[in-house]
Amino acid sequence: LTGIFTWLHKYLGPVATGLISGLWYFLVALGMHGPVVMTAIVNFATNGYDDLILVSSCGSFAIYAAAIVALIKIKEKNERETIGSGLLSLYMAGVSEPIIFGMLLKYRKAALYYFIGGFCGGLYFGLTHVGYYAFGASNFLLVLSFIGGGNNASFINGIIGCVIAFVVATAVTFIFGFDKNDPVVTQAE
Repeated sequence: LTGIFTWLHKYLGPVATGLISGLWYFLVALGMHGPVVMTAIVNFATNGYDDLILVSSCGSFAIYAAAIVALIKIKEKNERETIGSGLLSLYMAGVSEPIIFGMLLKYRKAALYYFIGGFCGGLYFGLTHVGYYAFGASNFLLVLSFIGGGNNASFINGIIGCVIAFVVATAVTFIFGFDKNDPVVTQAE
């Protein structure tokens, strides 16, 4: 898997970063994020930063967006509680499994919206050569990991990429929404 991502990065450049950003939480769900992070460790040891694997963190902002819109659109109380607690655990502690299994894998459309937002943010990261300079939190503080490289370009572009991921995921989730016939969408609290 790491070889595939490295090959994609070599031949497709920013598209690889976009794909990894859009697919990251699916890798986490499968437990494959651990082995892939080894590539980031090699990048840290070689370059002092990672510009391929850990920059997928902008996908967190796409998941934040999809979850927030799901909280607005989904009416069933238990589903809202599950999604809300999953969102809170990711935002505050960086623990992604509750939102992955409570929303992302449960609602195919939410997964698609996360992928689209994550891909767009990751593509921007790749185009602007954002670097990840420190292992840190995978919660809302992750933007601090973009500080480094002797200037503020990576930090500024890192924030812009996270905003892109959030805005795109919010827009597509609001525009396309969830299935109208889904009981959790139509059921009153």
